[in-house]
Amino acid sequence: MQDHLRDRNRAALLSCVQNRRLDDHTRDATRVKYYSQDRISSLPEDIVANILSRLTMKEAMRTSILSSKWRLLFWTHFSGSLDFDASPLIFKIHKKLVREPTEAKRMDFVNWVNTTLECIQSPTIEGFRVGFDVKSKPDLDTWISFAVSKRAKSLELDLTKIELSSNLFGRFLFPAHLISGPNTNIACLSSLCLKNVDVTEEALDSILTHCTSLEVLRLHDTVALKRFRISDPSITLKCLELTRCNCLEDVEISGVNLVSFKFIGLEVDIRYTNVPRLAKLSFGALYLNQVIYQQLEQVIRFRLQLQILILDVNSDWMADVFPKYIPEFTNLKHFELGSSIGAEDHSLLPFTSLLKASPLLQKFTVKALFRWAPNPPPYTEFANHLSEHVYPCLKVVEFKGFMGFPAEIQMLFHLLESAPALEKLTIDACRPRYLGSTLEPIARELEECRNARLRAVELQPKIPPGIDFMVI
Repeated sequence: MQDHLRDRNRAALLSCVQNRRLDDHTRDATRVKYYSQDRISSLPEDIVANILSRLTMKEAMRTSILSSKWRLLFWTHFSGSLDFDASPLIFKIHKKLVREPTEAKRMDFVNWVNTTLECIQSPTIEGFRVGFDVKSKPDLDTWISFAVSKRAKSLELDLTKIELSSNLFGRFLFPAHLISGPNTNIACLSSLCLKNVDVTEEALDSILTHCTSLEVLRLHDTVALKRFRISDPSITLKCLELTRCNCLEDVEISGVNLVSFKFIGLEVDIRYTNVPRLAKLSFGALYLNQVIYQQLEQVIRFRLQLQILILDVNSDWMADVFPKYIPEFTNLKHFELGSSIGAEDHSLLPFTSLLKASPLLQKFTVKALFRWAPNPPPYTEFANHLSEHVYPCLKVVEFKGFMGFPAEIQMLFHLLESAPALEKLTIDACRPRYLGSTLEPIARELEECRNARLRAVELQPKIPPGIDFMVI
């Protein structure tokens, strides 16, 4: 019955959209009379509400031009995720693609959010997100209160600065009092992401105490937090990310439900207790340098349970100290290696010692994090000196941020010769930092990305038949 109703709704919507697209100058009198009727307004209200509940905020606002009734019902029935994202503008300002008066843009953004929130009548929303450099604390407090009052399941504040030099100044301090009241609906929150938002230890304790359904917590670029501690092992948290929280001095992780942990930052002591379900680890920056110097002890301790491992190495010389002999990772299925790319004598092959230690590895991803040279030299074919080892289960290989530097080409040829079960090879020229974000379409149109795609296509004759080769 639900499938029938869904098909009926979809057919009605498509019919209305198609009718609206007909050119007034090409329709005859009969068709004008027929299609001039507002068929959407004639739909039962429950069907329109059902359709609106399945649309994103952008989709719902775009389709609201089809009908006056639709516009009215949009504000009454929309209960999806409110996504106020102006990060593409920040990207263009950083790249000097546009010159905008920032204060005027801030005011326009704040007015846009406030006007929209005044119109929302639905008692609940799925999520709430802000992506812009907002400095008005009263407005931010109001928006958080709105999200909590609407029982939002996800809340994200990305206050990335327009002026990069002001990253440490004038930061918004997360208001713990807004989520600790006795009548708040914060218990509904399952995902919280704070970027360029300061969080104190007291605010963190309040979040972990009152957000009883919280499963995902991401803290990026917060400078107020000195200590992170999860003292309740039964906490519902499943995914924890601490990225560039560079004032952290002490981290203690405990949680029987924790599945994924990411830490990118400075050297710090991280202690783990009672994390039996931890299956995904992601390390980067100077902390990863420390882990490598310690022979991967912080990784090897989980080698029997890890399924996904991500290492973002920020120094090409770390390949020289990467362990040559590693105990077996019995369950590892996906290894993702991020590294700087560019120096002609740089090689990624030393990191294959981890591939050797993972007999069940099915997927390997190589990411170019930094490029020390603007343009790669001409292609060079490399002899495979490590072909004595075979990766029997490796089926999928990805290169992200590909430019065609020698280190990338050398690794690619090595994998083609050492992975007999390889089924799919994907080369993506877009820089990894933009993948999956609203900035991805803009980044893909940059000249460096277009040139990298052309270089990747040139590799087609070198790819053995039977491998699904894709360039993005």
